[in-house]
Amino acid sequence: MKTLKDMLEGILGGKSEAPETSELQTKVEKWVTKTWDEIRNAYLVYHQNAWRARLYYAGEFYLELDRSTKYWTRLQPSDDWVPQPKLNRFSPAIDAINSNFSSVPEIEAIPVPKDDEQAMAVANIVNQLAQHAIKDNALRSDYKSREDRAGYAAMEFVLSGCVFTLVYPRDEVIGRRPKMTAKPAFAYQCVACDRYESGIPMAVEQCPQCGQPVTPEQTESVEPEIGDDGRPAMEDVTRRKVVVELADPLEIFPRPGAKNMAETPYILHASRMTLDDIWYRWHFEASADNDYPDTFNLQNEFSLNYYYVGFSQNSSQSKDACLVIQTYCEPGRMKDFPEGFYAVLINKKCVYFRLWEEELVEQAVPMGLYA
Repeated sequence: MKTLKDMLEGILGGKSEAPETSELQTKVEKWVTKTWDEIRNAYLVYHQNAWRARLYYAGEFYLELDRSTKYWTRLQPSDDWVPQPKLNRFSPAIDAINSNFSSVPEIEAIPVPKDDEQAMAVANIVNQLAQHAIKDNALRSDYKSREDRAGYAAMEFVLSGCVFTLVYPRDEVIGRRPKMTAKPAFAYQCVACDRYESGIPMAVEQCPQCGQPVTPEQTESVEPEIGDDGRPAMEDVTRRKVVVELADPLEIFPRPGAKNMAETPYILHASRMTLDDIWYRWHFEASADNDYPDTFNLQNEFSLNYYYVGFSQNSSQSKDACLVIQTYCEPGRMKDFPEGFYAVLINKKCVYFRLWEEELVEQAVPMGLYA
């Protein structure tokens, strides 16, 4: 039976499945590529409305939809005498609305039964872990370099109509230590002199101290691994943490025609990530590209970047990033993939694939509570 670490490897990143799944992985790669080409422009009207709301919030009120390029452009006055006042009453109204959704509710674990000392201790640990996760992921306020996630989620909810949250565990490196390797060794016990020795590189048939015959036993000894340069090899010391990320609703692509989340058997999450993030998460050497999730509204994205941060070098933000398509398919929803899967497509290649483990959902929660 697979361990929890093996099942979580799909989310944390790592090597792909064993060779027996390569045929299924190739099938998934073709399906994801075909599906992405079909649905990437299926939500054009929704994306245009969401972008119009975002541009209104940024103070761009005089807009018109370019029928050829399918994105909003600045409306040019018919002559120089037509005024275009910019009194932004839209932004304060949106801020007033999203203030009703920006608070994070209190999270409290209640022991069951309430008089069980062990359940009370576990509930206390869970409450402390929850408060740490809320603080570390900036869910209530800015923390370190992370901006307020609750405020961003409320803004997306008001302007885009929905918000998507990605919650998964990740191992962060907190240090390094010598890499230890188990090597074959021998041990023996001498009854005459009451002596026991282990970790001997070679088998002995008599006690070195008294000379009595002994029976060697084959064991293992843990020793530092020596690298090619003659120095001890080092490995990372990691610590597991809970990561909460907010996905842009314009990067989420469910099945076209689905009226709610229950009616879509799959979800494609298309987003641009830096090449370094891709390497650390999936250990894949990706190549930069100019592919964007919302191609028709690319100019709108550049406009917002320029408005908020004054960044206008579009080529600079493309040279070290590429499009990543993460696909989630529930088990028992598609006849071609009855077991479900989680796959990552980068540079039109499936760089990671794993079957949707039902045990992941069942075991991750209770084992996490007692960790």
